[in-house]
Amino acid sequence: MEKSLIAYHDIDVTLPSQTFNVAFSYTTKETLDFIDSMVLRLLVIAPMSAEKIAQFLELSNHETDVLLTSLLHREQIQHLEDGKFSLTKQLEKAFSDVCAIPYVNKIEDSIQKMNFEMIGLNPEPVNQNSSDNGLNSIKLEASKEFLSSSESLVYKEFQKNFRFYSNQDLIKFNLAENEDEKKVQLYKMSQVEKLRDHSRRFQLNLTFNDNATPTEINDFNHLQNVDKIEDALYSALRSSKKSENIKDIVKVLDKLDMEEYLGIESIFSHQKFHLDQLSELNHGTNHYFIGPIYSKENAELFFDAVKKCQSNHSEQKQLYWLAPSDNFWGKSDRFGDFVDRLSSNKMTNNFKCLLPVSSQDDKHSLSNYKKIITNQSGGKNFHTIRESSLMFEGNFEILVMENTFCAFIIHVSSPSKDILTTVPVGIMITDSNAVEGFFDFFKQLEAEENCIYGLLNQRK
Repeated sequence: MEKSLIAYHDIDVTLPSQTFNVAFSYTTKETLDFIDSMVLRLLVIAPMSAEKIAQFLELSNHETDVLLTSLLHREQIQHLEDGKFSLTKQLEKAFSDVCAIPYVNKIEDSIQKMNFEMIGLNPEPVNQNSSDNGLNSIKLEASKEFLSSSESLVYKEFQKNFRFYSNQDLIKFNLAENEDEKKVQLYKMSQVEKLRDHSRRFQLNLTFNDNATPTEINDFNHLQNVDKIEDALYSALRSSKKSENIKDIVKVLDKLDMEEYLGIESIFSHQKFHLDQLSELNHGTNHYFIGPIYSKENAELFFDAVKKCQSNHSEQKQLYWLAPSDNFWGKSDRFGDFVDRLSSNKMTNNFKCLLPVSSQDDKHSLSNYKKIITNQSGGKNFHTIRESSLMFEGNFEILVMENTFCAFIIHVSSPSKDILTTVPVGIMITDSNAVEGFFDFFKQLEAEENCIYGLLNQRK
């Protein structure tokens, strides 16, 4: 492995979000029509009667009535007790002198759709094609108070941050060519109406630097209100990460007695997880990788091996897949992409994935699996299996293709608080003896009575 910044997991998080119709009005400056401005310029000098205005501008009585009625309706002039007309106080401010071009406030009504995530109340552009349901992700939770009073909260946030939202192009205005968006001001809030619930998805940047030190998460730094989101994120990750499992991993590796094929003893020496040794792994024809098999780079590594098998063998080979008992497994859109590629490839569409459960009625595990595995995406390929039949204690993942290759992945839960998730450490093995040994393991499971319960998607 080359020493470089490297992702140690592929995790999506989703924030609860809502879409709203926000009704408001805004003001901007506009120049008056020529005839209107001429009337107003006359009234700057002194109040005048309708007759004097008509005489000065050479208008008919009807034209004068229409003009004055329009100006009165727009509250730009007022009718005095002596029958004359004068400027309103607001219009007096629009003139710097009698020769100046008067500008007045124009009020525009607007109704716009806006999305807000409901933890920090950060807005986002509305994507008409977005319908994220939060599957294959770590879901962050919003407070009941925010969810129940979202309309009033968004009302206040919009009012308070109108200028900021405008600068971020989250609000669109109907402006003439000569109008400056920077001079637009919020005039009045009318109504905020919730339309629907959905999720806002982020892919976490979980990486090690050259010194095998985890880097800080900065995926939310572009948001205005980030503190509550980060608190919810770290809480969710801590609750998903199981306790340290290094001793259990070493115990299983000792039972397997396959170090001559694996070559990973150095990273677990003295029953500790030596991150600094990950980049130094080098053993025979093995290819070592970090992160889940479905991450972009690792998926390419896997399907390159499938492609090589396809070029050497015309007949389909059986592919087995043992899932780990890891709360972070499958919590990414890339997991669905990986399963879709397996299902659409003629060499792998017969794959059989075994999902460990404590019993046939393990509702918690079954519910979690159904949140990442849909009936449409490889639904006929996922089977539940009795966990007690396995020797791996949920810490290992295996994908093995008959007589071809094996991806052996250890899901390490480190005691370090800086490592926020498990760290999948994978080995692509092509040694025929090792591949045959892992393949036989699955054949023995299939032969064992009452070990494999059945298809996941057939269970209710």
